[in-house]
Amino acid sequence: MMGILFAVAALGVLTFALSLVRHTRWYQHRQLFWQLCRQHQLDRSSRRLLLQLSRQLRLPFPAWVFVDPRCLAAAQQMPTIPPAQLLQVQAKLFGETPEQAAPPASQENPQNPNASAG
Repeated sequence: MMGILFAVAALGVLTFALSLVRHTRWYQHRQLFWQLCRQHQLDRSSRRLLLQLSRQLRLPFPAWVFVDPRCLAAAQQMPTIPPAQLLQVQAKLFGETPEQAAPPASQENPQNPNASAG
């Protein structure tokens, strides 16, 4: 009888500890997202856009959009994301628009690669 009570009590403590760890981890990631929004001085609509984007991309952490520009590039393909607002957020977070981030056009003649040599 004591063994069963001990097992139930241990299971209860373990369940409580795991829920506390999960909650703390979620809270820390959520706080990081809000702190980054504040640091970048994002308005409410931009914050909503980033949260929506993180949910649609099923990112493990909402703050991931602040460190991976591919998240915003993927958002360009989503019909629910307003393109103008996306460009504004991208410029604020990464300091450039997709046009600025594109590699420069080649100076060589693509039909005759030997034309520039010489």
